[in-house]
Amino acid sequence: MCGLRPSVSLRVVITGPARAAGAIAGAFIPAEEILARHAVASGGTSATSLDAGEMISPVHATMTPEGKATMWGRVLPQRLRIGAAALVVALAACTSASAPSWSFPPPGAQVAGVPGSAAPSAAPSAAPSAAPSASASAAVASASPAASPSAAPSPSPALSASPTPRPPGPPDPGEPGFVAGTKANPRIIKIAVTDLLLFEPNVVSVQQGETITFRINNTGQATHEFKVGPMADVFDDNPSTPEVANITPASTKTLTYTFTGTGPYAFACHAPGHYENGMYGFVNVIPTTPWIGTVGHPRMVVIRMDDHLEFVPSEVSVTPGETILFVLPNVGTSLTHEFQVGPADRVALDQADGQIVVEADKIEPLHVEYLTYTFGGVGPYAFACHEPGHYEAGMKGVIDLTP
Repeated sequence: MCGLRPSVSLRVVITGPARAAGAIAGAFIPAEEILARHAVASGGTSATSLDAGEMISPVHATMTPEGKATMWGRVLPQRLRIGAAALVVALAACTSASAPSWSFPPPGAQVAGVPGSAAPSAAPSAAPSAAPSASASAAVASASPAASPSAAPSPSPALSASPTPRPPGPPDPGEPGFVAGTKANPRIIKIAVTDLLLFEPNVVSVQQGETITFRINNTGQATHEFKVGPMADVFDDNPSTPEVANITPASTKTLTYTFTGTGPYAFACHAPGHYENGMYGFVNVIPTTPWIGTVGHPRMVVIRMDDHLEFVPSEVSVTPGETILFVLPNVGTSLTHEFQVGPADRVALDQADGQIVVEADKIEPLHVEYLTYTFGGVGPYAFACHEPGHYEAGMKGVIDLTP
């Protein structure tokens, strides 16, 4: 109907073991090869009547001892040649190709040791990563267009956004498991003194009215002292302020104190040069009832800073007109920070002037600094660190003025 030559059965005798082997293997044999080898056809069609483009589709073939092959087959029309050849290629690919590698597991795959779980690819393709933000605090490696499919994942940013962990030790007031110390059974707070001329920790929390026994352990080679009480008396080295002296290397001494007021309280070492190096700390008293700080009696607020370039907490509630004593421990080990507080617009522009915007500068690792600020305006107020790159990385916070 379509002008195609119908298929015809015939028997072909082919000389030559190579082509005979091909016939026996079931391969398609071009008619021109048969013509060239003077094959003889029977069954109504002669070899010389075959078109050069036609192919022989073997149905059955046998090999003779003389190296000849007798093949029964059919003549395929020339127009089916391309389709037949494509089918041969496809079948060859199916039988010779290696098993695919999966970027997701095929059904039924399992991971060794995990029954019923899928085995992930050992080398997933690298997906193109988005361009980093202009305000990013650390460079993040992204896959280049020429990256190989087995490229390793991009490294993590150098600065983590994870929150600062709680300092080690027993629970503080308000935390689960806290038990307040009494005069009959004081709560023990351990403080180490070191050759760095620092206290560890340099900020502790107590409940108002609580009795504390400070256990001071000298882990270094220098001799220290420990004085605790109202901040002004401690920093002025008032002789009447409770103190233990001559804390020699490898020794431990104790001092018991009851915090009846709201503070501010502090502790310090006044051995020659030690206080000047920053060997002082603070006692954050948690009041039994809320109160508002004044110029003569400021309320203590502790804001920690760390190597993650963050303040903890980053939001502080203040009553309009209140005076706050900001205690600023740097709990990190490698980065120096600063602390500015004042009107938000001026803080954002790093306009510290000592009056409207007040600053504690160069707070070194493991040190603690402090400043006092009165919120006499309507706000908004904020605080920030403007050490190079820190503010841009998000080291800032807000003051919530709450009437």
